[in-house]
Amino acid sequence: MTEDTACVEFRHVTKIYNKSQLPAVSDINLKIARGAFCCLIGTSGSGKTTLMRMINRMNPITKGTVLVNGQDVKNLNPVNLRRHIGYVIQSNGLMPHMTIKDNITIVPRLLKWSEDKIEQKVQELIQLAELPTEFLNRYPAELSGGQQQRVGVLRALAADQDLILMDEPFGALDPITRETLQDFVKKLQTQLDKTIIFVTHDMDEALKLATQMVIMNEGKVIQDDTPVNILHQPANEFVKNLLGEDRLEEAQHYTVQVGEIMLTDPVKINIGASLTQALSVMKNRHVDTLLVTDDSNHLKGFISVSKLDKRYHHVDSVSDILETKLATLHPDSYLRDYAGKILQGNMTYVPVVDHQDKLVGIVTRSALVNLVYSTIWGSTEGNIQGADKHE
Repeated sequence: MTEDTACVEFRHVTKIYNKSQLPAVSDINLKIARGAFCCLIGTSGSGKTTLMRMINRMNPITKGTVLVNGQDVKNLNPVNLRRHIGYVIQSNGLMPHMTIKDNITIVPRLLKWSEDKIEQKVQELIQLAELPTEFLNRYPAELSGGQQQRVGVLRALAADQDLILMDEPFGALDPITRETLQDFVKKLQTQLDKTIIFVTHDMDEALKLATQMVIMNEGKVIQDDTPVNILHQPANEFVKNLLGEDRLEEAQHYTVQVGEIMLTDPVKINIGASLTQALSVMKNRHVDTLLVTDDSNHLKGFISVSKLDKRYHHVDSVSDILETKLATLHPDSYLRDYAGKILQGNMTYVPVVDHQDKLVGIVTRSALVNLVYSTIWGSTEGNIQGADKHE
């Protein structure tokens, strides 16, 4: 990585809270590229939050230099610096007496944006978060914990900040809400090309989200690499123990990406098609469900033969029986994050969409099963990608 590509750089950075104590972080040298999703992970007290909070000067730097976009943060006004860096914490930090709209627009108003610009940004963000626009006039207490945390993320993006710091933002949420928000943040980060530095103690969360993982212990960086490389080449016994035996054993097939085994010719139909056309496609392709896309190939949902049969003589269009709630995958996602759910569930396939929600393929249950078999037995016979034609 060249200096030009670094969004954040630590040069021999040390933090000592009390001169009589050991450093909280010691002589850290680290580069984080623009557009990276960097997870800082380690045991409690390893220095990960301390390191992150020196970026926006919430923690003063004892020794060394922290650069943001090539500028030494010590030479920057701390208030102005923080207004240009998004920050999300575990408790979301929303002002309870302010509406959701007012919470989101705190920083743009401090930066003296025009009302038209603020309104445009709010509408853009609420759509990205897939929250109803009427939520803008509600107060934080009227939203669920997961919804509040989405708003916290929106607030961190409201002033077009390119760098977002996130300090264990999902730690207090239930597993289902947490997983949904992980997908949401990963999607936003890719769509908007943000740099995210994310503190977590959850290894599964780090492996799922990170493009760069920084493993810390006792104030030092133990390993800095991609999740795949860390899984295949842990630096030492500490990293092996942190990863755990199960993850290391599963690394061979769980580091396969969705795009490597997806089928690229899913059976689909346009949202404007008639039910007669849908029934014909189902019959000819021998399927009982159809994925539904718009004219630009954006995935809109699916229809099933059972619902078609019930409504065939009452409605005319595919859009009238469309079901919009369905799980999706991305081509660059790792199977380690989703294989268990697919194999344990009753789904025969999962649609794969790009980061603009355009349908690019499907992953079938049988392809996953074949992948697991070949990993266990070392079999190379057959073509995994041809395991199931979705017909």
